[in-house]
Amino acid sequence: MEYRTWPEILSEWNVKYFLGFRKTVEEKASEAWEFAKQIPLSYALPITLLVSSAIGLSYNYESERNRGIPLAFSEKSQIKKDASKERGKVEELTEFLTSDNDSNMKIFERWNKAHKKGVGDAIKEFAKQLYDEKTNNKFHYSIHELQENLSKESRAALDSLRQYREVRDRLIPINNLFESTWSDNHIDTTHTESRTGTRTVSDGNGKSHTETYTYYEEVYDYTTHYYTYYRANGEKASMTIDSLFADHPMLKLNQRMRRASKVNKENAQAMHESRAKELESRKDKKLSRIEMLTLANKWLDGSTLMINLPGIHQYYNDNLSRDADNWRFAKQMAHSTSYRTYRHSDSGPKEFQVVENALYNGRNTVNLIRQIEKGIIYTLNNSSLLDRKITELIKTNFGPENGEKTSLRKKLAKEVMSIAREDYKLNFKEGFDVTGFRGWMVALWGILGAAAGAGIGFGIERYKESQGYGSYNRYSRYGRY
Repeated sequence: MEYRTWPEILSEWNVKYFLGFRKTVEEKASEAWEFAKQIPLSYALPITLLVSSAIGLSYNYESERNRGIPLAFSEKSQIKKDASKERGKVEELTEFLTSDNDSNMKIFERWNKAHKKGVGDAIKEFAKQLYDEKTNNKFHYSIHELQENLSKESRAALDSLRQYREVRDRLIPINNLFESTWSDNHIDTTHTESRTGTRTVSDGNGKSHTETYTYYEEVYDYTTHYYTYYRANGEKASMTIDSLFADHPMLKLNQRMRRASKVNKENAQAMHESRAKELESRKDKKLSRIEMLTLANKWLDGSTLMINLPGIHQYYNDNLSRDADNWRFAKQMAHSTSYRTYRHSDSGPKEFQVVENALYNGRNTVNLIRQIEKGIIYTLNNSSLLDRKITELIKTNFGPENGEKTSLRKKLAKEVMSIAREDYKLNFKEGFDVTGFRGWMVALWGILGAAAGAGIGFGIERYKESQGYGSYNRYSRYGRY
């Protein structure tokens, strides 16, 4: 057996793998460069100019978005004061939504401050800002207090929606029964017809002639529609949905959702600072009292709860209750059937349509309730985690700086913002746009810039051809004709 030293083995690998890879890369780069040299200046210049401009402008715009997340606090303390004056109380869903909104807004506010122009290490500053908020908080609630409250407030919110959640749980198997009550199949019948056409054929000597040829085409005749009814499932679906409406004849939110009656100074300042760029174009540079009050109540008007409730009530209270009644009578005449039509699609017999409507309304009811529940459960599962991540992030600012600590800080900051953004989006589906920097938008504008540049280049080339000029590239002064 031949024994070789490690330097010999490494030298062989270097020649065999690394140099081979390098050669491949160099060959590809050379091919790309040769291709690039053939691109006429009329294409290269506008493409380069528009791509760089589009990417630069969109990058600056997205950077502004990233350090200017729009803010508006819920005026939770003011809501509680108003409730106290009326000798009332702030109920579970209001407690949850105001806390959740304000917790996320406080994180976004500190993110904005950390990313102001002129700040050096924005992530390090973000950790410092969170520490200041935690230790020097001058307001009624700190992020830590809000996160602690959210653990129990999210449970109370879910409990207050018990009726909606029970309806959702019972509707899922009912929807499955309706789905399996009917099956439908649609078969097209066609026949083949011959057609004749003409085409021009070259004989290879610069001459051409026209010839006739035959081809075949499928021609549509009619469609046979088959509808199969499964009586056992239809009867069970009717029985279970009637039982559901006997227990829950109408869904209604039995809570008063209180609104903010005024906007305090600190909230108004946060609203204006986070919208500074937007307000620059306005004459007075200020939000009106009504605008600020609208923003302050976005926690309610933009919440997934309040956006989804009207749809839930429409689909369940009005539509599905009517479908249950209609199916109770329609099932008596339901039977399997088939027939022909001279169109591909068909609505089916009346009894089939009743079940389709019930399935549509039942699924929408389930999906809308799920969206509300999903946001609250996300907060329940992540509020303590988010609080711990913030604490860990703050700790990275203490002690001597090193590469490992900097890397950990970036990771934790990304996780904190990711959790906060996702939580806000789930619970406030029509709230503020908190996405921040969108890399895909920069790429999209780059692609659009390239397309526009290519279009301009094509136009220039066409014009040059019409004027009798040839194309030329960057390395050939006189064109190719």
